[in-house]
Amino acid sequence: MIGVLCCAGVMGLGSGEVEGGITGVTEVGLGGDTPAIIVSGGFGEDALTFSDRTHQHNGAAFSGGVLSTTGTEIVPLPNYLLGQDYVRFANNARENDPYSATVTADAPLHWYLLLDNRVNGPAGNNSSPNTTDAELGGALQWVLDGGWERVNTGISPGNQGDYTGVDEGGNAVGAGQGLNQFYSVWTQPLTSTSIVVQSNGIGGNNMISLVGSTEGAGPPPPPEPPDPPVPFASPTFALVDIGATDGRPEPGAAEDLLNPGVAQHGGGLANQNGPLLPETILLAGGDAFTIEVDNVDQTGAPVGNLDWRDAGDGVGGDPPFEQPLVKLGEDFVKNNGGIVRVKMVLPAGAFDVTSFHVDARFDQADNIQIFVDDAATDGYVDTGIVASADVLIGGVNELSTADMLGVAADFTVISDGVNPVMIVFDGRQGTDVEVPFNGLAINSRIIPEPASLGLLGLGSFALVRRRRVV
Repeated sequence: MIGVLCCAGVMGLGSGEVEGGITGVTEVGLGGDTPAIIVSGGFGEDALTFSDRTHQHNGAAFSGGVLSTTGTEIVPLPNYLLGQDYVRFANNARENDPYSATVTADAPLHWYLLLDNRVNGPAGNNSSPNTTDAELGGALQWVLDGGWERVNTGISPGNQGDYTGVDEGGNAVGAGQGLNQFYSVWTQPLTSTSIVVQSNGIGGNNMISLVGSTEGAGPPPPPEPPDPPVPFASPTFALVDIGATDGRPEPGAAEDLLNPGVAQHGGGLANQNGPLLPETILLAGGDAFTIEVDNVDQTGAPVGNLDWRDAGDGVGGDPPFEQPLVKLGEDFVKNNGGIVRVKMVLPAGAFDVTSFHVDARFDQADNIQIFVDDAATDGYVDTGIVASADVLIGGVNELSTADMLGVAADFTVISDGVNPVMIVFDGRQGTDVEVPFNGLAINSRIIPEPASLGLLGLGSFALVRRRRVV
């Protein structure tokens, strides 16, 4: 069916050619870019991706379970996309902001959105690795607001979501060939006769693609257990779970004294950017202590912004595969600028502290230096401990106790019971500076004799400081 849509003469609007069952596309904010083209029943290997480029859709490729443009583990395009109607948007429209496209059909369809993995919506750039999903929020907030859900039919290794590949040269043939980038696949929970999508709002990546299918992707595969559990001893003083406030708290985590039952501590909901965690009073056994989290570095200068994140609910957080620390690792706070500071007023004594740093979806800072200002120091000192979040977990369903212990860093702090202990996690010296922070396990409380309390500020407890590079 060939049709001409209305409003073609209005500034900023474009109309798509109609070649099939999807009946129309109306684009707002197209400017002078090429209008979208609707292709009837044409989605498949080597199908053109855009209306203004020769890029092609192709099946994805993996190497060692990780997406790879040169991988030999080939995963063809998903069956629910093959032979279905799709829209070829202009790649040049990827950075148009505002931009929207209303796509209509003559019957309810399953809509599938393809998103370039590289887009980091909250950061407004392309810093997300192409081996894992795009980071939603910010420029991609519309994906969250629109109710799009990640598709996982079990075709990717390691229980990862479904992906497709992009051959930007348009000169290779077949699944997994000539690949340069990857799309993650998202869908709507219900069928409908129309859908509204937007652009990436950022240049230097691939514009979205949209498929309208008569076939549903089907239910996700049954969960597979993560790595076998390894022993983890509960901390002797407190376990503090830091992350998006709508995440799941780790069992046994310290609760908010003023809000009993609340053991997930953060400054905002998932994908909320900017707010800090104000002073919060936590209860550990019979002791109360306070904690704050902000973005202030060792010089007292704010750096970047805090972003509150939740990677989802991992199978290792629930029976029958439940493992310690998995819920702690599901959610976190991060700073793309490389600084996360923790302030605590603890009871007087020495504490062995373990910090955790992981985003189960992405590899992050590879060199997180830990600085401490406490009762045994005169200002910040470098503990000599270097943490690393430079790991590829393969998604939250792969997260295990062993993974969490692999991203842990151990150090000791000294408290005089009055002044705050301040800890700065600084990733600015690494190749990737993004610092995630999931929480703390606070152990081995040493209660000093009364005569020792006055010596804390003189550094007499410095000898108990344990330093181990992780």
